Amino acid sequence: MDYITRHNNASTKYSGPWAVVSWSGERNVSCNNAMNGYGICLFANDSTYEGYMLNDMMHDPKAKLIDKDSNSVYHGGFVEDRREGAAMFEHPFGKYEGEYLNNKRHGTGRETDMKGNSFTGRFENGDAVEGKMEYADGSVYIGTMKDDSREGRGKLLTEDGDVIEGVWENDELVQKL
Repeated sequence: MDYITRHNNASTKYSGPWAVVSWSGERNVSCNNAMNGYGICLFANDSTYEGYMLNDMMHDPKAKLIDKDSNSVYHGGFVEDRREGAAMFEHPFGKYEGEYLNNKRHGTGRETDMKGNSFTGRFENGDAVEGKMEYADGSVYIGTMKDDSREGRGKLLTEDGDVIEGVWENDELVQKL
């Protein structure tokens, strides 16, 4: 494979910070010279994608995207430029290991933040919705969530060993059960 360099070439759909600077993979001559097959793509924002491309789109169940702007690394699936499938995403605020659908955490997964808190459970459209939240102080919440807060039915086991079961709104207990 020849190493091909392109500077904001109009034949790819990427533009601005995601404009393709270089591509080390194959091209499909019959499809506007589109990036196809396995290779390494360097974007104008210094981000690097390593994996398969299909007609100028990231399309690989096991690719790697290193985003220099957000100082993050994504290892996982892409389907037509969208994060999809099993993945591991490390960023300055923590780490997520689990499933993606249409660029969002969706399905089962585990997210850990830099403070030592971790959530294991079900995500929908990017948000934690039900599972187990283990806090750095030793307390544990098992139940439903909304906007990263306890919401709905759940049980809190405090660091002192107390068990509080009830209905929660915005991280506050509103009704004991």
